Amino acid sequence: MVVDETDAIARLQAGEVVALPTDTVYGVSAIVDATAALFALKERPRDVALPVLIADPAEAAHYMTFDFTYAEHWPGALTIVGARTEASRQWDLGGTRETIGLRCPDDDQIRRICRAVGPLVTTS
Repeated sequence: MVVDETDAIARLQAGEVVALPTDTVYGVSAIVDATAALFALKERPRDVALPVLIADPAEAAHYMTFDFTYAEHWPGALTIVGARTEASRQWDLGGTRETIGLRCPDDDQIRRICRAVGPLVTTS
């Protein structure tokens, strides 16, 4: 299912939570500054960290340190967990502030939305 990108982008920029298709499942998503709304909506325990979707594999180095050989599987259905960089350490993703799970989905629409609004936190 294709969503109205303009509407999704506007809602995300306003801090709303939206349902978006990814390459594996529909995700309930928000911008990284709106994680509280996502935790509340899903009644998700705060000790369970949220994964982050990015638009391009090259962005990964900005948000975490990892072995780039794994990036050859991106875009795709692989979430890579690594140590956070200063750029992502302040994000309230739940769990620990030391690690982050990043994914570059194999879905053109979700990557376009990420390019427009920045990284997205998501959960199924």
